[in-house]
Order: sequence, then structure tokens, then C-alpha cells
Amino acid sequence: MHQALDKLNNATVKVSDNNAYPENGAASVIIEFSEGTMLRADYWRVIKDRKQLLSSFDHQQKYGLSNPIDAKAGLQSALHDLNVVEARLDHETGDLIFQFTNDCKLQILNFTGYEIWEITFPDGSQEYSNDCREYIDNAEKLVSIQTAETFFAERRARGDVEQALAFLSRKGGEAPRAGDVLAE
Repeated sequence: MHQALDKLNNATVKVSDNNAYPENGAASVIIEFSEGTMLRADYWRVIKDRKQLLSSFDHQQKYGLSNPIDAKAGLQSALHDLNVVEARLDHETGDLIFQFTNDCKLQILNFTGYEIWEITFPDGSQEYSNDCREYIDNAEKLVSIQTAETFFAERRARGDVEQALAFLSRKGGEAPRAGDVLAE
């Protein structure tokens, strides 16, 4: 998935309504990337200049305004003519993070037990928000394996085989006996 997300660099996006969840505070969208990737996102947030600008939860809310917020149109406006600088999966949360030019970031949120985002790449491969847990688990396993490999490689580099063999074949001492234990 990481390689496929890397291919989004420099892409522009078009946002359209997913026509799902008509209630206030729900703004499911389809995001089409110029290189052919399609993303369905139910929950999202836009960060502009390091401040929250808009989220799917704002859709159709008034917040004391004269008219309700059209978060879907606001998302299209915020991302219009911007290019993706970086696209990645957050291994801690399962969120998709898209950094755009002009200090704009789109976070596709993953926080429920059902598929809240779905991404389809130009080659037809798909990924789902719930499946990203597998990526996170596998990444954690990989880090553990790499840590163990590094640990043992460092020990191996410091080891002296001749000295170890000399120690094991030294004269004196006693062979281990049943019930031998290390002193605490």
C-alpha cells in the first residue's frame, strides 16, 4: 500500500458527493486523484496553516451562522488546484494522511468498527480502513524482528569465538549436576 500511496505524489484531486448519510454532521465523499486512484471517505478533516479548517462533522451544521455549512463543497474548494506532496497511512491510527501544497493537509479518519474509507488504485487493487489494522500489526512485527536482528548482529560483531571456545574447554570446574540453579 505504501508504494501505491507514493504514486499519488503530485496528483490533484476532485471531490464529489458520495450521496450517503444525508444527516447533519455526515459528509461522505468520493475523492478522485488525477492519476486514477479513487477514495471513498466518510470521516475527514482539513488542516490549513496548521489549524483545523473544516471536517465532515461540520456538514450541515449552522454553528450560529445564517446558513448551514456545506463541508463537501468546502473540501473541494480547500483542495482545488493543490498537489499531493505526501500520502501515507498512519500506522498508529489507521488514518490516511494527504499533505498538499500550500500547507494544506487532509486527514481521512479511521475510528470505528466498519469500513469508513476505501481506496481503489488504478491497477484495481483495493484497501479498506479495517484492513489497515493488519498493516499496523505486521509493521509492529517487522520492527520487532529488525530490532532482534540488530541486537544479535551487534553481539555477534563483539563476540570472540576463540575466547568463547577456550572458556568452554578450560580445565577445572565441575560439570553441571541435576538441580543446579543460579543463585538469586
